[in-house]
Amino acid sequence: MRLQIVAALVAATLFGSSDASALVSSNSLLTRPASASSLRFLRAGTTTDEQERGVSLVIAGSGKTADQAFTLLQLDKAGENLFSHAEFKSWTKYMGTINKEHPSAAMAASLSARYGDEGLQKMLEAAKEVPRTQKIATKLQVAQLESWASTSKPANDVLTLLKLDGGVEKLLTNPNLNFLATYTTLFNKNHPGKETTMISTLTTYYGDKSVAKMLQAAKKVPSTEKMAKELQTAQFSQWLKEGAQPAQVLKMLKLNQQNLKTSPNGEIYSGYLAYINKLQ
Repeated sequence: MRLQIVAALVAATLFGSSDASALVSSNSLLTRPASASSLRFLRAGTTTDEQERGVSLVIAGSGKTADQAFTLLQLDKAGENLFSHAEFKSWTKYMGTINKEHPSAAMAASLSARYGDEGLQKMLEAAKEVPRTQKIATKLQVAQLESWASTSKPANDVLTLLKLDGGVEKLLTNPNLNFLATYTTLFNKNHPGKETTMISTLTTYYGDKSVAKMLQAAKKVPSTEKMAKELQTAQFSQWLKEGAQPAQVLKMLKLNQQNLKTSPNGEIYSGYLAYINKLQ
């Protein structure tokens, strides 16, 4: 279920508007507490909405950079509470004012420059666990993926940054697998003629045999069955394109006539043969 929720958020971010990096819409889960503004230059007694408008107008009129506005709003002191900070919404509005075309991308770039790719990823991961900040965190993570895709960040690096390096057996239950799929889509969009696949990223990192065994086991678990079948088909397709003969797969899986019918790996081999025969 968690994977489905994350996938829906990613899809909404990518396809909900013409710009995958658009700012959070008016029905965003990110709300601002009705507390007094931390900026002393706002007059006392104003409402929260008036304060937000005042902050945006004052900063916008001053010609501040994204980083200067961030500091002026004292967001540099927010630490791990950045996305739930009372002034973060003001900063997002300001970023929408000075970066009308790609506000989310500009926000992600600014935050990444301040905290580093890994640091920002940790913050986004934590924010995705909190309902009120989940949507903005997902949107910013997709914006960061877009940036990585446009600069051809190696897929293995992205896999590591997304914390998908914790063991092949945990892959299909990790919500971030959806983000790796998103990165693959964005990379292929940015680099026609150099397309890659998610299965190639997984097998490059973990190895063909380990991934094949994991997928075969995951097919027997209801919650991961569908995804495992799709990825196994992708792996079989990759093997066929690479010219892998049945005898080579047999050897890779350490199978022989004695253990072919008793080893769990025998099911993988049989599946590959069935895949080949189906295409003929």
